[in-house]
Amino acid sequence: MNLVIDWDVALKSQRGRSPSQKSGVKMVNYMMKDGRRQVCLTIYDDTMKRMRWAIGDRLLFAPGRYNGRDIAGIKRVPSGGKAISPASSAKGLSEKLAGKSVAGACRWATEAFSRFKDASQVDSDLIEVEGTLILPLEQNKPET
Repeated sequence: MNLVIDWDVALKSQRGRSPSQKSGVKMVNYMMKDGRRQVCLTIYDDTMKRMRWAIGDRLLFAPGRYNGRDIAGIKRVPSGGKAISPASSAKGLSEKLAGKSVAGACRWATEAFSRFKDASQVDSDLIEVEGTLILPLEQNKPET
């Protein structure tokens, strides 16, 4: 028996914290303990200020296409959607930061993004079209 392990894969993990990103938008797609898939969208303070979004605002985000590329479209809506929460999970922050343009996050239990890799884009590279923020996505490679 020969043991063959590609240890480089472990070093290139896409999960976990990425302390280098402090700008733009990041979308992480993962499986929860109960077997449902969840998408977490983090919007950093520079993008929150640029879009004039604040903690407590409601967002819709969905997969789509723009100029022939897969994207996630993100827009503020007056009702429905998912509320932007503070990016930090410290107790009582939602009330303290309500209405402020600081880093925030939205979570959504959905399969809508299951075929896409995690994505991130710095604010200066994000495109805004008719009030919708465009986050480029890449599809996962099918398992063989």
